[in-house]
Order: sequence, then structure tokens, then C-alpha cells
Amino acid sequence: MENLKVAITGGIGSGKSTVANAFKDLGFAVFSCDEICKNLYKSRKVLKKLKELFPSAITGKIILKADKKLISRLTFEDDALHAKLSAFLQPLIVEKLKKAMEKKCGLVFAEVPLLFEGNYQTLFDKIIVVCRDKDKRIESVKTRSKLSGELIEKIMNFQVDYDAIDLSNCFVIKNNGDIGSLLNKVEEFIFTTELE
Repeated sequence: MENLKVAITGGIGSGKSTVANAFKDLGFAVFSCDEICKNLYKSRKVLKKLKELFPSAITGKIILKADKKLISRLTFEDDALHAKLSAFLQPLIVEKLKKAMEKKCGLVFAEVPLLFEGNYQTLFDKIIVVCRDKDKRIESVKTRSKLSGELIEKIMNFQVDYDAIDLSNCFVIKNNGDIGSLLNKVEEFIFTTELE
């Protein structure tokens, strides 16, 4: 059986990771663009390029180390810098993701935060969009990341407004904070998805 690739996406703080972990707990292969990105930050080649873009955020001469929080703040304060970082990192992340997914069979999931922003929809057979009220998203991110509300709003401004795009071909999960209903939607997706 060939693999059926499913993207899990949604805005920051929507609950993508919770949904992805639910599929993982059920025994499915689940990949994360964020995890791939974290591993790229360990690559000397990647860090050398990042030092060109963010000289103040990369320290060391032989062993390079990135201040990810500073990079995040700088990119969301400068549109041109944000575009350069995305143009450099996103293709690397997507290439590694594609290779990892192709090694699996059956239902294969990938948590892809910037799916629509990067126009990566065609890489997937199905798309799950996790939606949540903006205020709840902000509170969730504040709690887990200790980011300011102002920075979270800036990050949201770089992301797709899911209320403004056509999601008719997507499986939409409304995350109202009830883990039980979230898991029910995960099971519903599995039961209604044709594998062949």
C-alpha cells in the first residue's frame, strides 16, 4: 500500500501539536516541520548562513550557537528579514519532510505550520485544519512560550487568516479546549478516510 500524506495545519496556538500527538498515540507516523527545523539549527552549514542574516544572534567561531528567541524577535520586526529566513529555511524543511514521509506506508501525518503560506498543499492528499478562537490561541502561546501578546500578534499577522480562505476541501477541527471532542474528531478523520 502506498502512503496517503496528510498535513495538519492551523495558526499558532490552535492545537496542531495536540492533534498531531493524538495521531502519534494511535500508532501513526507523524512528522513535524518544527522538529525538522530544530535539527537544522544543529547544522554548521545552516548556522553559517544564519550568521550572515543574523550576526548578533549567532555566537561562537568554531562551535556556532543560535539564539532562537532573538532570531524570532528580529524576523517578526522586519518583513524583509522574515522573507529571507523563510526563503532559506522552508525549502530545506520541506525537502527533509518529503523524504521522511516517502519512507512510510499507509496514513502518514505531517504537522506543517506554514502550509498555505508556503503553498505546499499539493504535496498532500488530505489537509486537516485546526481552528481556535484568537484569544484562546494567544493565551495558549503565552502560557507555553512566555512570549508577549504583542509578539504573538505579530506572528499571527504573518500567518494565513483561516476565516478568510476556502476550507471546503479540508477536514476542519474546531478546538474549543475540550480534549475529548478534539480526540473524537481525530477518530472521525481516521474512520472516514479511505486508504485506497
